[in-house]
Amino acid sequence: GPRGTGKTTWIKDHFTSAVWIDLLLPQEVSFYAAKPERLISTAEGAGNVKTIVIDEIQRVPDLFKTLRVLVDEEHSNQHYLILGSASTNRSCPLRWTNRPTEMIVGRLPMP
Repeated sequence: GPRGTGKTTWIKDHFTSAVWIDLLLPQEVSFYAAKPERLISTAEGAGNVKTIVIDEIQRVPDLFKTLRVLVDEEHSNQHYLILGSASTNRSCPLRWTNRPTEMIVGRLPMP
């Protein structure tokens, strides 16, 4: 969504027990950019926490492929809130131009 509209603030206020990945922090960007599959370890290490928030995901576009694997896991009971600003960067799946490269929006397990 557009920058500065309160996405992060709203989520922090309503999902206080979520695991939070803040990609505004340079050390978080370095950690996940070096090995995007670390997101799997983060999800596994979340224990009983059902919500994982990834803020500013456009800063590490390679996380989308790992996220898709996690979302598609049938045994997962976790939910992912993905926050980011639209980008014109061609390498970013969240961009206004053309179609998104990763279709993860609305993915739900079938009973």
